[in-house]
Amino acid sequence: MKCKGMKLRKVLGYWVLSLSYSKTVYLHRYIWEEEYGSIPDKMILHHKDGDGSNNDLSNLELMSHTDHRRTHAGWSRDEDGWT
Repeated sequence: MKCKGMKLRKVLGYWVLSLSYSKTVYLHRYIWEEEYGSIPDKMILHHKDGDGSNNDLSNLELMSHTDHRRTHAGWSRDEDGWT
């Protein structure tokens, strides 16, 4: 992605986009919001494959903080809930 005035850098495994001198955003959030709109309060984006630099929309999943913690703790989810 190249846009005039925007700079891209990697920070702790995530791409960060500098929109202006004082405004930066995580690239995965920027990509999601361009496609789907604002991320609802108390929701976060999860990288399904665990690679924070893979910002393809098919790799991003919107989930609650609780579900995100469960996912990283090794829990699994199916149609019956968490196990």
